[in-house]
Amino acid sequence: MKNLIKTLFLIYLLSGCVPQQKAYLILDMVHHNPGDRFTESNFLDPSYLKNYGYTGQVINDFQFVHCAILFESLNDTLFAEESPERKWIERQALHIDSLLTACHAQGIKAYYFTDIIVLPKKIKEIYYDQICDKQGRIDLRRPKTQEIHRIMIREIFQRFPALDGLVIRVGETYLHNVPYHTGNGPIPRDETKWLHNEDQASDGGEEIHRLLIRLLQEEVCIHAGKTLIYRTWDFGFFHTQPAYYLSVTDSIPPHPDLYFAIKHVEGDYHRTFNFNPTLGTGKHKQIVEIQCQREYEGKGAYPNYIAAGVLNGFEEYKDHPGIRSLNELKKNRNFAGIWSWSPGGLDRPLHYQRIVVRPQCFCSSHLGQSPTTQ
Repeated sequence: MKNLIKTLFLIYLLSGCVPQQKAYLILDMVHHNPGDRFTESNFLDPSYLKNYGYTGQVINDFQFVHCAILFESLNDTLFAEESPERKWIERQALHIDSLLTACHAQGIKAYYFTDIIVLPKKIKEIYYDQICDKQGRIDLRRPKTQEIHRIMIREIFQRFPALDGLVIRVGETYLHNVPYHTGNGPIPRDETKWLHNEDQASDGGEEIHRLLIRLLQEEVCIHAGKTLIYRTWDFGFFHTQPAYYLSVTDSIPPHPDLYFAIKHVEGDYHRTFNFNPTLGTGKHKQIVEIQCQREYEGKGAYPNYIAAGVLNGFEEYKDHPGIRSLNELKKNRNFAGIWSWSPGGLDRPLHYQRIVVRPQCFCSSHLGQSPTTQ
């Protein structure tokens, strides 16, 4: 404990002494359990985040921002006045308004975590023949599906002009909290299984990723002038294989408002996994995801301080080739920020020891404020 206190104090001193050379995204997210009651945490409070030094909040309640629009420019008869669906959508829109206002009142930005593909059930019913494949999955490669997504993005920012940007997840699709919507991942796979496929070089999804990123870059970054954070998270391909990552991203022109978000580990948040080899590769800005309430390691029920290992490299990485820590990565031109998952993550316990989570968040946010900190 004495060493931990000394480390935190040293970081605090250094963070005040070293000037920033460029602006980094310093984000935090509370990851609620989909389908469960929402996690209670001080980290949901934008004023609390501001005091930690965060510059933005990733809002992730699995009630996605595009589930709070009416798609009226596509079809203005989708949701009848006073229908249960319309009432739910309008309530959710007002809730989002309040979240955005709370962030901006503290001078931090608000980004909404969003699964793609998730659309109203009525859109799937009406346009089934134009947007679905033979298996009944919504197919992003269909022209009508792309048209609907362009309309969707434009209506998001028309309805929520204060929203600073979108965080896009394509590796999984959670529908637990959106009763009037349906969907699937854009990359075809068996979504009933959570298996990583390290033995395969490709899942065949490279062109779909390229198509989607280009569409989102045009609509979010160029047309709306907002920030796009595209998560590479999947089950063993885009997220962990440098060749796959480069085959997708090398064909995408860099943009000041385009970021790729990548977990710091080569897979999910397991202590035994290597540092992610896709970090530091390519030509795009990258932000690093760090889970502070480790869902595979007690989820904060007992002391588990991993921040030092993430920042400086775990001892088992010493013979590992390539980048092994954030302190090595921050020298790379692609390093553009930190995204901590404070409380949250899948499964229980929902209650946690705050002293376990807070030091991880403190170190993560202060590395983002002063990337020269050791």
